[in-house]
Amino acid sequence: MRRVALPLLLLAVACPATPPPGDQNLGVYGVHAAPAGRDCQLAEVSAAPFDFQATLSRQSDGSGAWLTLSGYSRDAGWDGQVLRSTAAAERVFVACPCGLRIVETVTLALLSQSQADAVGLACPPGPLDGGVPAPTADGGITAPAFTAQGFDAILACGELTTELELVPDSGVCPACLPCTTRFDLTGARR
Repeated sequence: MRRVALPLLLLAVACPATPPPGDQNLGVYGVHAAPAGRDCQLAEVSAAPFDFQATLSRQSDGSGAWLTLSGYSRDAGWDGQVLRSTAAAERVFVACPCGLRIVETVTLALLSQSQADAVGLACPPGPLDGGVPAPTADGGITAPAFTAQGFDAILACGELTTELELVPDSGVCPACLPCTTRFDLTGARR
């Protein structure tokens, strides 16, 4: 039986988009996903570490943001520091023929050069929960923003969660239990 990294399965459910949507590119990041928690018992759900490339983009008028993975773009929310994208798809596994719904959420805090400098040029602990240095009034630490040199963000730090849910009215399968797999994400701009 072949094991697959579950988060990569959702990439095939979107329509390809080249170039990424939006009129502002927030950067291309090489991201490493490290296992951070797993309660799934399905053998087909791997919690092994993996790497991927993510392109982040937005519309300058604030009407949209996107996460593009392997040429497939998905909607996202962007608050000026954190980008969050959720996608869902139904899958059937060998041990669970009734079917499961996979809900994948990628949440990335982008750190500007000054924020990254303040934390030693590495993702800080708790990047989505107060670990990213706040901008200072004196301008010594600034939030990610467009500058004359382009978009100022050099690190992407956060998490990926994959939740498996039973598909409503899909029957009764004792092996099909809802579960969650979580990965810590660390990335650098390419």
